[in-house]
Amino acid sequence: MVKIERERTIPAAAAQIWEVVASADRLPQWYARSGKVEVLEGVGQPAPRFALETVVRIKLEADGEASTRVVMESRQRPADLDKERAMRGNSEYLAKMLETSLERLEKIVTNG
Repeated sequence: MVKIERERTIPAAAAQIWEVVASADRLPQWYARSGKVEVLEGVGQPAPRFALETVVRIKLEADGEASTRVVMESRQRPADLDKERAMRGNSEYLAKMLETSLERLEKIVTNG
């Protein structure tokens, strides 16, 4: 499993952030690795050929009344050892995509 995690404290209430991240339609607005979203029922699309599975997790922790710590975690299960090496070599880029996503999310919720 290849795991990358980034966090950021955003000056907004957790409920306000949740309104954005809980909506699949808004994903391309803030998630840097999303170009478009298609909501499917049942089983989703197969993972890309590099990963057998990709899971992105978002954790919100209130940090006072008007501030929230947002933790984004990406976990990918590589298809094989060669793919795992490539993913680990690309982990700096993937980490930057998570940081960019958190920056975009902050701009949306703070109208920045």
